[in-house]
Amino acid sequence: MGKVLGFFIPAMCTLICETTIFKPISDSHRSAALDLLTPKDGSFESLEVTYKALRSFEVLGTGKQPGIKAVICKSVVDTLRSPSSASKDLFQALRVNRILKCELNNEALAGIASRLKDNVNSGGSVGSLVLIEGQASKVDVHLGGADSVFRAIKALSQSDGRWRYSSNDPESSTFAAGIALESLAGVVSLASSEIDNSLSVFEFPVPIQGFGSQFRHFSPTIVALLFRLICNFQFCSSIKDSSSLELNF
Repeated sequence: MGKVLGFFIPAMCTLICETTIFKPISDSHRSAALDLLTPKDGSFESLEVTYKALRSFEVLGTGKQPGIKAVICKSVVDTLRSPSSASKDLFQALRVNRILKCELNNEALAGIASRLKDNVNSGGSVGSLVLIEGQASKVDVHLGGADSVFRAIKALSQSDGRWRYSSNDPESSTFAAGIALESLAGVVSLASSEIDNSLSVFEFPVPIQGFGSQFRHFSPTIVALLFRLICNFQFCSSIKDSSSLELNF
C-alpha cells in the first residue's frame, strides 16, 4: 500500500494539472481511487500510509470517508495522547488530524506543543509545531530559542547544495536539502522574535544562470518562506509525503 501511494499521489497531482486544461476528473476516476486506496478492514498499516491515502482523497475531491474516520481518529488520538510516541509519529498523527479534524481539545494539543518545544531536534518536531499552530491558534507554539535551532539545521548544509540527515550521518542528498529548507521555514514562522541577521545568508555553490553572481546570496527567511509557498501548491509531495527519512539536528 505504501509503495502504491508513493507513486499514486505525485501521479494524480500531475494528472490533475493536465486534466484541468482539457476536462475535469470524472467520477469514475474518484471511484477507482476509492477502490484502490480504501482498506478492506477499515484501517491502514500506518499513520503515514493513512495520510497519503487521505491526502489523495482530498486532492481528488472524493469527500469525507465516514466509514473509516472513527477507526483512524482513534489511532490518531491514542498516538497524540501517548507520552511515549516518537516525534515522527506525532507528526504523522497531526497531519492526519489536519484532514479529519478528530475530536481533540486544545489542552491536549498544548501538552504536545510543550513537550515538543522542550526538545526541538528534528524536522518532524518542527513540522508538528507548525501543524499544531494551524489546528489550534490559541496554543503557544513559538520558539524562544529559534536562533539555535536555525543554526543547528544550517550546520548540516554542504558546499554543493546538499544537506546531511544528521551530524552523525555523512550521507547527504538534495532530498535532505528539501527537508531542511522546509524545517527552516517552520522555524522562521515559529520564532518568537526575528532570526539573527548573522544567520541570514545562504550561498549557492554556483551563480544562478542568467542572473549573475550578485544573486548568489539570499536571506534564508526569504528562501524558507518561498519554499513553504511552493509546497502549499503541491510541488513538494515527494518531500512532504516521505517522512521515513528524518532530519535530526
